[in-house]
Amino acid sequence: MTRHALTLSLALAACAVPAQTPPLPAVFGENRPAGADVLILRPIDEDSEEQRLIGDLLTGTVVFQAPYVRLDLPAARTAGVAIGDAEDEEAPLDTLVTVNGDQFSGLLLTPAFAFRVQGGGEINVRRELIQSLVRRADPAEAHGIPVRQQFRLHGGDHFSGSLLAGESITIAGAYGPVSLPLAELQTIRAPEEGGPIHAHAADGTVLAGALDPPRLTIELDCTAGLPVPPVPFSLHAGRISLLQCQPGPPIDVMLTAGPPPDLALPNATELPVGGERHDADLDQSQIDEYWFAAVQGRSYTITTENLSAADTVMELLAPDGTTQIQRDDDGGINMGSRILWTCGETAIHYLRVHQYGGGPQFLAQFPGGVLPQGYPRNFPRGNYAIWVEETGAAPASPVSGARP
Repeated sequence: MTRHALTLSLALAACAVPAQTPPLPAVFGENRPAGADVLILRPIDEDSEEQRLIGDLLTGTVVFQAPYVRLDLPAARTAGVAIGDAEDEEAPLDTLVTVNGDQFSGLLLTPAFAFRVQGGGEINVRRELIQSLVRRADPAEAHGIPVRQQFRLHGGDHFSGSLLAGESITIAGAYGPVSLPLAELQTIRAPEEGGPIHAHAADGTVLAGALDPPRLTIELDCTAGLPVPPVPFSLHAGRISLLQCQPGPPIDVMLTAGPPPDLALPNATELPVGGERHDADLDQSQIDEYWFAAVQGRSYTITTENLSAADTVMELLAPDGTTQIQRDDDGGINMGSRILWTCGETAIHYLRVHQYGGGPQFLAQFPGGVLPQGYPRNFPRGNYAIWVEETGAAPASPVSGARP
């Protein structure tokens, strides 16, 4: 069988950029103190108070096993560790957050932490007694750690690092071999349910195909400069949901370290920023809810497309999930709804989509998107697509207008 390939030439030598970011202010919802470490212990029972040990972590190395890589990190490069609960379906695994904002899920292999309590002596606290470790913040903790490609995995892990293995990525497509330098690429995205990946170029080009070979070799930035550099690891391409091709900080606020967000609308579905379409059904009484991560000062275009028997109304809501920021019914010809908006606060924002009408009787355009009084409103189930794009001039943002 003949396979066509798209080769993306990656000039990785230019990607090592010194990190100049401030220290992470918090991990796992806990502020990081400047002069002490914090061990939060598991409650003895439901009625017991939370126990906290304030002092100095004496353990020099944190050993952590993710499904795809083992990390032996100096404690000084660790911002925090949260111990999972096997009986908690939402958080069964342990979580490691590094000082440069990487987040890994897996198993903490360090059996106990040596800890000096303020005003007391040294103790060893076993892993099974610990709920989380919050390391002190140091303004210089991330200095010297490079910032190269950003990787986001299905499941929530994310980290920065460098692609190795021949400095190229091959995508098997149906259109023949095409080569693009890294400088022309913005992001490579892969759907969680499988299917073709999509490479977004700076000129608006979107290329689809399958990664070949299926495994990538990666060198982590958080291990740079260690006395004994770890061996680069191999990662199956099916684990990666986003590869940010340009060096620099994450373009998506959800790549920053921290626990999954507490949603004001708990049933809302995530919409990745970057033009990835989400298709959904909609009936007359249904209200669909979505959330996306927005960054202060950046502009966004939020669009729905009416596919069949649908006439969507879309509302943009503030981080509280109730305050309406904008509302739109008719986004223009061949669109359902469209909102152009500049974010005033870095936070999770929400969208509500519901049916205004549907079917062929809604082909007519009405000024302002308002239906005449008495127009019929009982319509069959329809479907639509929705997507969010960043349209500001922020560096390394996904290509506006290009979507899978």
